[in-house]
Parts: sequence; C-alpha cells; structure tokens
Amino acid sequence: MLPILGSLDVASLVPATYRASTSLVLQTVLLAAGLYIFGKLVTFIRWHRRTDKLFGNVPGPKERHWLFGSFRNMPEDGHDRMQVFVDWGNQYARAQGYLRLWGSFWRPVIVACHPTSMKKILKTAEPKPLGLTSGYRTLKAWLGDGLLISGGEKWARNRRLLTPAFHFDILKPYIHVYNDAAGIFVDKLNDFAARGEQFELFQHVKPWLASDIIFYNTALGKKYKRDCDYVHGVAEDIINTRKAALEKIGGVDKKKYLDFLDILLTAKDENGVGLSYMDIRNEVDTFLFEGHDTTASAISWILYSLAEHPEYQQKCQEEVDEVLQGRQDVEWSDLPKLEYLTQCIKEGMRLHAPVAIVGRETTKPFPIADIVCPPGTNVMINIWMLHHNVEVWGEDHMDFRPDRFTKEACAKMDPYQYVPFSGGPSFTFNLVPGHVVRRRLAAVMRAENGIMMTVERRKH
Repeated sequence: MLPILGSLDVASLVPATYRASTSLVLQTVLLAAGLYIFGKLVTFIRWHRRTDKLFGNVPGPKERHWLFGSFRNMPEDGHDRMQVFVDWGNQYARAQGYLRLWGSFWRPVIVACHPTSMKKILKTAEPKPLGLTSGYRTLKAWLGDGLLISGGEKWARNRRLLTPAFHFDILKPYIHVYNDAAGIFVDKLNDFAARGEQFELFQHVKPWLASDIIFYNTALGKKYKRDCDYVHGVAEDIINTRKAALEKIGGVDKKKYLDFLDILLTAKDENGVGLSYMDIRNEVDTFLFEGHDTTASAISWILYSLAEHPEYQQKCQEEVDEVLQGRQDVEWSDLPKLEYLTQCIKEGMRLHAPVAIVGRETTKPFPIADIVCPPGTNVMINIWMLHHNVEVWGEDHMDFRPDRFTKEACAKMDPYQYVPFSGGPSFTFNLVPGHVVRRRLAAVMRAENGIMMTVERRKH
C-alpha cells in the first residue's frame, strides 16, 4: 500500500474544472492588484509633476532625497540641527517670509517663519497633519480630538466653549494654587542649597517625563498604549466624580471659584448643546499634557538664561523684593507691577521657544505670498525660526536681551512676530561650570544633556 500511495499524483485527485476556476480567480486577483498599483503609480507621477512645477522654484534647499527629503544631510546632533533651521530661514525666507522644504517622497512642506506668513496660517482653523509621518498622529491615541489635535468646525466650536475658562475673573482665584506650587519648588531648592548640590533643572520643574513614541508594535509602543489607557482612566475618574458632585448639589457652587472641569461640564453652545463625554475627556487629557510640559520647558529655559546673566537675575530679584515688601505669597494685583520679570519671561520664551514647531494641513487652496498651495499641503509653523529671524529681531537674535520687551518696544511690535504658546525671590541660580547645555527639539524644547545648576540662598 505505501509504495502505491507514494507514487500517486495528488493533483490528479482534484477535478480539472476546479483547478481551472481556482487559477482564473488567482489570475483575476493578480490582474486587479496590478491595475490598482499601476493606477496609484500614474496618480503619484502626475501629482509629483504638478508639485514639482508649483514648488520647484520656491526658495528653499535644493536637496530632496526620496525618503529623507531636505533632511538627509542634517547634522546628527540635535542642537546643531536647530541652528540649520535658523540658517535656512535667514537664507531663503527673507523675500517672501516663507520657504519650502521637501519631505518623504518629494512631498513639499511650506515653512512659515515671518510675521506675514504666520498671520496667514494662524488666522485659519486648518487641521493638524495626521499622516503616517506626523507627530500629531501618535498623540491622537492619547489626546483624541482635543484642541491640540482637532481642526475645522470642531476646533472652532470647542474653542468658543472653552474661552471662558481663561477669563481673568476665572484665573484670579488660582493665584493661591500658583503660590502652593511655587512653595513646593522652593522647598526643593532649599534642600539643594543646604547641601551645596548640583541638580538637573527640568526634572524638578515638571511632574513627569513623557516617553518618545515609536510604533505600537514595539515594546515602547505597547507601553505607550498601556500608559494611555491609564491616563484615560484617571481622567474619567476625575470627570465622573465631579459630574456626580454637580448633580448632587444641583449645579456649580457660586461661592466656589469656577474651575476648568466645571466649565467643560456645564458649557453650552448657541443651540444649548454641550460637550460630549468623549469631548470632555479629550480636553482634560489635552490640558493635563499641555499644562505641564510646556510650562516646565518655559520655566527651565528662562531660569537657564537668568543663570547665564546674573545681572538680569539681580534686577528681577530687586523688583520682586520691592513689590512683595517682605511677603512670601504673590497676589493677583502684584503681577502687573513685575514689569522687568515679565520682560525676562517673554525674552526667554522668544529665545528658547518652548513649543518650537506647530503643523497644519490645508483643506482648500491656500494663498501665501506669491503662490497658492493646493489642498493637502503641509504647512510648518516654525516658531523657533520666527523668533530667530534676522529681519525681525536683528543680528543679535541669539542674545538674551529683556529690553526687547519694554512697553515701548511691545507697542511697535507686529502681533505675529512673537507667538510663543500663549522665579523665586529667595535664591540665586548658577550654571554648573563646564556643563554645556545643548537644545533638543521634541514636542517641547528640551535640553539634550540636561540643564545642570546649583542654587544658593540669598544673603539679603
């Protein structure tokens, strides 16, 4: 029996008509796939020719690698890459206020880096780019369609509903929260001053560090998914607890200051429709992210610049002493009196740009200077390049100069030449000798090797 079976042609057991029909189906599938790929290839070639004709002569670096675009020969060091952006802006964007870069597969990227081009794109509600190479895409699993990610009508509606949360009357009661947070930071500084110990500034200003995200099928990507689920759970617990409390007391307590979550839960549009539960969670997640990372970056870099310039730090300390008159806590009425400190804060955010780059993707023809970008064009709002534009800030744009933001200077400014994301009196900050701070571009501006400092209590 075994020899007989071994010599048997198994294919002969399958009916010829079945084999023929299977072969025909396979051939049809392969033909359809081939036609689909051919169609896509023709569409891509036609698109490439159109974009090359439209953007080929726009000022910008000529390098355009098929995969790395204009970035193939960028320095490996993150700090040096930031300088390349500044050089590109000052080389190519002087005439029209923008330049063109090339992305993967020869995709053009328009870079706005001058007040004229900034005004054009920032006055629109165009959405964020959510393509495969966009950083916003990875944030979407965490933040959903919150204000940071959403665009168009959804963004405009939610922005209207959330505007009351940032009225001065809402923010005033939070001055006590600011004082409490500053007190925690001061306690940490006291410990370092007592021990004479150096420390890395950023990790002590911010509550936690966000991981860089690669792909969901990696170990890091899977951890990111678990972290997102955890953060969503925390946000939902906060929302459910507050929602139940409001239902129990029949609305917001008028004697209590109105907090951000109360506004999310009670906001209604012109049709009497509020935010959905998912909208509320997305905004809670968004503000938990934006409210700590950007602020921590700004504070860290401002303190770094003040430590670099002890003469400016001394003027800030003297102003704070004069305004507080021995008090420990800051009051709301004190803030307008801290004029020189405000100048230093604004100059720090100009010089270091805590949020360096924001993206948009056009949904309709978008005119900018002498060209009209077609729908689907990526527009990079490069705040870092804007804040180091020689035409706007002068040849000394890399210098820390608080006098750029005197009242007289601000009155003459173009509203779109300074667009950042819209210090303790008891210490002197010092940079650690020999420690070179180098920038690294991430979701917010970071220090590649940390900002190492020492701190000592003032003797007067």
